[in-house]
Amino acid sequence: MKIFIRNYRGVSAADFEHNKITFIGGRNHQGKTSIAEALAAVLTGEKVTVSDLLKRDIKKLVREGAKNGSCKIINGESTAVLTWPDCQYITEGPALKHISKIAAGLVSILDFQKKERADLITNYIKAEPTGSDLARELKAADIPADISAELCRAVTVSGFTTMYARAQEKGVGLKAQWEMITGERYGSKKAASWVPAAFYSALEAQDPATLQKNIDTLKKDLEAGIAAAAVSDQAIDQLKKDAGAIAAYEKDLKKIAADLDIATRAEDAAQKEFTRLSDMPPELACPHCGGLLQLKPGGKLEPYEEPAQEEIDDRAAALRKAGGELEKARETKKKIFREQVLTQEKLAVCKGAAEQLEKLGKKGAGKKWAGKVDDIRAKLEKAEADLRALLDKRKADQLAAGIVANKSIQDILGPDGLRKTKLNQAITPFNQSLSDLCQAAGWATVRMDTDYNFYMNDRPVPLCSASEKFQARAVLQLALGKMEGAQLILIDGADIIVGDERNGLFSAILRADQPAIVFMSLPRREAMPAMNKIGGAAYWIEKGELVNGKQ
Repeated sequence: MKIFIRNYRGVSAADFEHNKITFIGGRNHQGKTSIAEALAAVLTGEKVTVSDLLKRDIKKLVREGAKNGSCKIINGESTAVLTWPDCQYITEGPALKHISKIAAGLVSILDFQKKERADLITNYIKAEPTGSDLARELKAADIPADISAELCRAVTVSGFTTMYARAQEKGVGLKAQWEMITGERYGSKKAASWVPAAFYSALEAQDPATLQKNIDTLKKDLEAGIAAAAVSDQAIDQLKKDAGAIAAYEKDLKKIAADLDIATRAEDAAQKEFTRLSDMPPELACPHCGGLLQLKPGGKLEPYEEPAQEEIDDRAAALRKAGGELEKARETKKKIFREQVLTQEKLAVCKGAAEQLEKLGKKGAGKKWAGKVDDIRAKLEKAEADLRALLDKRKADQLAAGIVANKSIQDILGPDGLRKTKLNQAITPFNQSLSDLCQAAGWATVRMDTDYNFYMNDRPVPLCSASEKFQARAVLQLALGKMEGAQLILIDGADIIVGDERNGLFSAILRADQPAIVFMSLPRREAMPAMNKIGGAAYWIEKGELVNGKQ
């Protein structure tokens, strides 16, 4: 790799050829860091590597007295040139492979906040579960294939964290629906054995369609029985009494109809609120980026936002309250409806009595129904109770199974699920690579725990000395640079370590087998290391000009 730098910050001219390890030394303020920055700009494609530099100050990157500056790198058939202050990046031949800011020494993995650090390390050590890993875990948890495929797709688009929050939200909705049907607070043991009060074992094998057909038959029989009731000779007096009550029952029915209308509107409002709280918004994928969207009120599509745990808890409480209001409204309506049915039955009996009184020769027409109406009504009530119990049992079982499956999905998607398992598998070889580099350098061992915290031996890196922190940064820079296949690693500020620890840096670079340039402040040129002994080259920079190392 051939490098040519002109008029960049503290450098007037720096031409050198890098092969394996290059050492650039010099006194303070002579241009070492300027060389590192210029190289980092070309190798990363960042153009401006100085943090927080205003656009109007970019011209100050050019050495004082010069009109422009440049850095040119020739690596095989690839040539890249970056000029300042116009920040023009020109390439010839195959594109120069860029390196990361970490490999360029612009940032250290230790500088990132925990979440960003976790994301970066996960990517480097390939600790993020693959689609195959997720599909395998879901299959082991007996998640149906269609649900598994859809979940794998959603995780690919939106990520584990988003879909984990989504699964939590869905779990709240499923439990609220189960509690609405059963009238009890959800518990896994309770859900596994719950049956309605009217349920009995023989119902399990019944077909709901058959039960409904029986109910329809009983209703017809009840209507026929009511129509033919009270026509025997012994019931004439009762017929007259019933016929005289028609007006009173008709008046009662008008009031009941009004009450029922009010109760129906109250039930509809309660049902609408419960449905709004319990229904999950549809999962939609953005046609442009593929990200997860959610449908907001008014039909507006917005990016899916992960709800906070407090929001999830509040929603669960709201669902339980709405469920209670809905149950209360249903009971009120059911009570009024029963009163209406009974009143209609009584009115029908009265009107039937009036009709029978007008007919002659019909005194015995209702004998076959005598005493049977109450029996039919009792059978009808039992048949309806059986159907409700069967449907409630099956729906509750279905929801309970969904809750169990959703819990398995949460366990897999959660922070301590598949991602933690994958991390534990990937962290061992990563720590071994760090240990190998530290052992080669003769430094304390750097390691990472499963929470992405770094240590030197057993001491957290933030508590280490400045020289130890440099060692940790250098080891991580070499290890991560090797993982990304960086064509060059830039290590600045190496003068903070001295003696054998300084020599250890070169041993670590050799062990990593990564091309590297080391920048170090030295008091005099004679202190330059003999890089030729390890197949490297040394250069001295003074007043912005780079020359060969020892004279």
